[in-house]
Amino acid sequence: SRGLASVFNIDPYNMENLEVQTALLSRQPIPPAPFFILAGIGAALMVISLCLTLGQHFEQARWLKPLVYTGQLALTIYIGHIIVGMGLLLALGNLHNHSQGFTFAYTGLVFVVSVIFSSLWKQRYAQGPLEWAMRQVSQPASVTPQKKRLKAARQRKVTANRWSWIAGAILVMVLISALLMVILHNEPGESFPEEGNNHIAEPPRYIWNTRPATSGAHAPGLASWGESSSPISPWLYLHNMEDGGVVMHYNCPEACPEVVSELRSILQEVGRDKLILHPNPDMSARIAITAWARMITMETVNREQVIEFIDHYRGIDHHKS
Repeated sequence: SRGLASVFNIDPYNMENLEVQTALLSRQPIPPAPFFILAGIGAALMVISLCLTLGQHFEQARWLKPLVYTGQLALTIYIGHIIVGMGLLLALGNLHNHSQGFTFAYTGLVFVVSVIFSSLWKQRYAQGPLEWAMRQVSQPASVTPQKKRLKAARQRKVTANRWSWIAGAILVMVLISALLMVILHNEPGESFPEEGNNHIAEPPRYIWNTRPATSGAHAPGLASWGESSSPISPWLYLHNMEDGGVVMHYNCPEACPEVVSELRSILQEVGRDKLILHPNPDMSARIAITAWARMITMETVNREQVIEFIDHYRGIDHHKS
């Protein structure tokens, strides 16, 4: 990355160049940078090779047919997972920052629903709904009117059932997804979009999107774990949070010894490892508990909620490379 930065004459510590750096050097899936494209091509070739091998060795195997049907409905499944699968998460405001358990469970759900839907669909119809639509659009002009009439007659017999199957499949997936969200996505705190995790040598000349900050550019070094009697800059404690730390903030323009005492007792109970307690006058809430891209706020200390938040997020590393 440093070599590419020098080639493109990019100052890695200049915040104005963050967007350029991300576009050129990022290895995250979005945006699709060179490393991601190369990795994606390699992964695609591996999957294609595996599918060809399975097809050659298990051509008549019954267990392979559902996967074959799913492949034959690839366009329908692809569009469906975007509209229904991701659309549901977006509608519920939970598209980002999931735990690994939820991510694997939700991905598995989409896969299982896709295979079941494809198998049931192929038992009744030769083509998937979007595959059929594409065939209609790309149908050669040389098809005779008589053939068109015959095909239209056959198609009318299945049109009503086709759309009822589509609606039923979407409804089932929405219901199962909603149930899974309730069961698995009971993660404490509010989720916020990540603002990057660049390490910069000097405090930035901009304001993070949340107060207190929950992600973004930060110092190469760490703040000391444990209690601090003076405010700690987000530029420092964000690196602690990236390393899996949790920060307890309190803002008391007037003295609030009971709040400090309660938070201090929590610190002593759960241990100072990857935990910070400090005053933070740069926030509107009286009390805030933050982890990477997560935050809860409160006016009085809810001991059970604070400890649950710490136990859930402490120790989760958020480095991207």
